[in-house]
Amino acid sequence: MSLGYQISPFIYQRGKISPAVDVADFNNVSRVIKEIKPNFVFHLAARSSTRHDFILENHRAIVDGALTIMESVDRYAPDAKVFLASSGLIFRNCGRPLNENDEFITDTSYAMARLEALQIARYYRQRGRKVFVGFLFNHESPLRPPNSVARKIAGNVAEIYLGIQNSLIIGNANVIKEWMWAGDAVKAMFCLVNQNDIFEACIGDGIGRSIREYAAACCEVVNLCIDDYLVEISGYEAEYQFLVSDPSRIQSLGWIPEVDMASLAMRMVKEEILIRQSQKP
Repeated sequence: MSLGYQISPFIYQRGKISPAVDVADFNNVSRVIKEIKPNFVFHLAARSSTRHDFILENHRAIVDGALTIMESVDRYAPDAKVFLASSGLIFRNCGRPLNENDEFITDTSYAMARLEALQIARYYRQRGRKVFVGFLFNHESPLRPPNSVARKIAGNVAEIYLGIQNSLIIGNANVIKEWMWAGDAVKAMFCLVNQNDIFEACIGDGIGRSIREYAAACCEVVNLCIDDYLVEISGYEAEYQFLVSDPSRIQSLGWIPEVDMASLAMRMVKEEILIRQSQKP
């Protein structure tokens, strides 16, 4: 599933997807929701970066978007179920698996926006709206931006395999994070909104693996040895050293991820190879 727009809501009604609109534009969002009267609204729009450079863009997409969507639903589709995407980066990271009861922190502009949107969700929940929040941890697919870690590594491996380059450059290979398939994350979202007992949950597979392990899995797809190609950037400072969820709550609803890291690596590398082969004259 791909949105294709940085600031657009995905509105689902009996198998139909609405036209793209700016989530911060109340007139257009309310018009679409009033016309469609959706069963479900999924607000996933954001710039996936904690850099301060994107503070205004993320505030518009995450915060203004959440308020616009919730007020539109409150007025014109009060029975709709709304999913608002949040992030594992909203929690204070103490180097252990994080759950819904951990302390919130606003150490980045991105986390600040996510926390504001969470409070919007809680406000409208008090008004009787069925609004769900998923604290998403890393989820990957070939639809990720080319500069994402998962795609950059898979792309580097594809180019080594095709003879385009001869090194695999990584900032800090020891960072531990999750390598969840995005399709599994989407299934978790639907699992969350299709019940009425739990309204906030961490969405992650709870399996922490290092960037090196993922890179090695990518290399194995094309029978390469990572030690022959890996180059780490000296002095590179990672955004975090460990980011892993405790998925007990979402798993209590019956959700179990189906794609492991090795399968993810295979999908990612094969797609990157196809992309580069299609670009040949």
